[in-house]
Amino acid sequence: MQDTLPIYCVQCNRTVNVLRVSMDSGVGQIGYGGDTADTEQVLMSGWPASVLQGTKGERNEAGLPGDTRTPWWAILMLKHGTG
Repeated sequence: MQDTLPIYCVQCNRTVNVLRVSMDSGVGQIGYGGDTADTEQVLMSGWPASVLQGTKGERNEAGLPGDTRTPWWAILMLKHGTG
């Protein structure tokens, strides 16, 4: 398929859940502010998606000799109501 043409079909190999972490609105001494299962809000559940892993990864900006490549993923999700 040429780059400029629209994509008509995507083979979905997984279903994904999209979650949002809620933030604490308190001030001062508050508890743990990171991501836990209790603080997540489900935005989309069981959404069909094509999840593909990148080939070799990318180097980070530091460029140190011992650095490993950063892996990446390409995720295509079906727009609701178009399937």
